[in-house]
Amino acid sequence: MVFAMTPDSSLTSMFSDLSSSSASSVYSLGSSLNGFLSPYLVLLAFLALVLVRLFRLLEPAEVPEVFHSSSGFAQEIVSKCPILAERYRPTSLWGKNRHIQIWSFGVLGRPSTPRPAHSLHAGVTDDGTRFTFGLFESKARGAYVGVPVAKQPVTVLCPGIAGNSYSSYIQTYIDEMLKQLPHSRVVSLNHVGTIKDEELSSARIFSYGCTSEYSAVVDWTRERFPGHPLVAIGFSMGANILVKYLAERPERQTWFKGAMSCCQSYSAKTLSCYLDSGVVPRLYSSVLVMFMRTVVSQHRGKLFGERARISGAKNTLVRTTAATTPAVGGRVCSKNAVSCAGGSSCPVPPPDETRALSAHGMVTFDEYFSRRMWHFDSIDEYYSSESCGTIMHKVTNVPILFVNAADDPLVPAEALEFPLQHSRKNENSVFVKTRHGSHLAFYEGGVVIPNTVSWLDRLSIQYFRAILDMPADSQGDH
Repeated sequence: MVFAMTPDSSLTSMFSDLSSSSASSVYSLGSSLNGFLSPYLVLLAFLALVLVRLFRLLEPAEVPEVFHSSSGFAQEIVSKCPILAERYRPTSLWGKNRHIQIWSFGVLGRPSTPRPAHSLHAGVTDDGTRFTFGLFESKARGAYVGVPVAKQPVTVLCPGIAGNSYSSYIQTYIDEMLKQLPHSRVVSLNHVGTIKDEELSSARIFSYGCTSEYSAVVDWTRERFPGHPLVAIGFSMGANILVKYLAERPERQTWFKGAMSCCQSYSAKTLSCYLDSGVVPRLYSSVLVMFMRTVVSQHRGKLFGERARISGAKNTLVRTTAATTPAVGGRVCSKNAVSCAGGSSCPVPPPDETRALSAHGMVTFDEYFSRRMWHFDSIDEYYSSESCGTIMHKVTNVPILFVNAADDPLVPAEALEFPLQHSRKNENSVFVKTRHGSHLAFYEGGVVIPNTVSWLDRLSIQYFRAILDMPADSQGDH
């Protein structure tokens, strides 16, 4: 017997209804989810775009630009610094953002900062100002035993604004220098007034361009280590002091095998105009002033309790006039000049404690404190006399490397004309410009946490090693 299975009409109808209902429900659910998720997907995409822009994740890591006169010496130096042929790769997540770099540098310093041991020494300048400096030596057993003096270089270091040998970036640099050049030593200046427990011996602190303390440190080093090859390095403000020191008396250049200037702005006038030109620059100006106010506040009794009488202070600085100042950017910043009727100079008033300690911009602070402390008639005269840019053309007899980052928020782009022109006109000069690096930071390596040693540290050690290995007769006019 054969049974024929025929679909029951009611059963077929039921499954048909169920299938139709399920499809409708899925469609309705999909529509609901799509309507629910779409705004959030758009928001997430927007946030991702913001993060990409904020961290500049799509910007490529680039090989530094190197400028020089194509002299044999400059080409040899560049060839002996392989880091200049490699891409500088900032910390992956945030290293290409100049603001994050500089704030990380200012607040956190270097990760895992080493603390190399040193001996503290003191000196006195011609105006009676007492200052201190640190001598750092290798702790490796027998580091100097049996090593010829000519193979024991000494680095004379000048820190940045409000800095000293205890600053994180200075200690990291010194530690790496002593590791990579184990027979070397480092002498680091402590800017006057920056060490909290040290009382001032006169009514002044450091300034943007006063070379007295650095000059005394170099003299001490030459006397303490006769015959040792010397190299010099300055960071930011310290680089301005170093270059100015070399230019003031050209014979000083013959004392050094080489020098390096890191992240300076070359012209205080150009910098002051830039820091007064917009919201972001003014923010950085206020931060710089905060550092200065902190130093001044620690010594306010000495600085404001008596009239600062620095014998011949103005004469200890190289005097320049506006006529000899290179035209950079075409901007004039003379609104703070102080003059009397008939064009004669007014008597310089003493520093104004109230206005100086309440200042929120560098020009205001320098007007009511710095230029008065140094007895200058006007802020323009002070800035002109303090800047190395007005006289750096005299630095011709020592190999020198200038380093700046194009994204440095504290150095205006037009200021980079100073090292650019110097490197093109002098066979002993090389200018290196990186796309990233910000101001002194130059973090590299890692995704979030950078390496302890910066790109700038590595470059300086390669450069000095190359300089020290070169015979003197191969160094241009040096």
